Amino acid sequence: MARATIAAQDITGSAINWSQTGTLLSFTAANVTDKNKSPATGRTILIAWNSGASTRNIVVTSSADASKARTGNATRALAAGAMAMFSLVRDGWEQTDDAALPDTQWFYEADHADVKFAVLTLVN
Repeated sequence: MARATIAAQDITGSAINWSQTGTLLSFTAANVTDKNKSPATGRTILIAWNSGASTRNIVVTSSADASKARTGNATRALAAGAMAMFSLVRDGWEQTDDAALPDTQWFYEADHADVKFAVLTLVN
């Protein structure tokens, strides 16, 4: 099955940098069946929030890279109400689900729809 896309929120504009009211983040529930992805464009922050009352698990797909002390996929158990943040860069985090697609993606998933994801693009 194809992963469900969550659109990245661009937070690079000057309106964001000089805002006196802050920026509202948009969170999307995890697609437990199909899993999730977002276009790998520049530097990205992935925020996972467990909005439920039980501990939930998330996985961010990665490649092992000894030079960065990364052994493979990043996994995290999120307690009720907890948030986790991942800084994603193309080196090791980008994936593809179709060899015909020229664009790479960030792949991530959760074991329950209580987990909500927000994807923030920092640099294009």
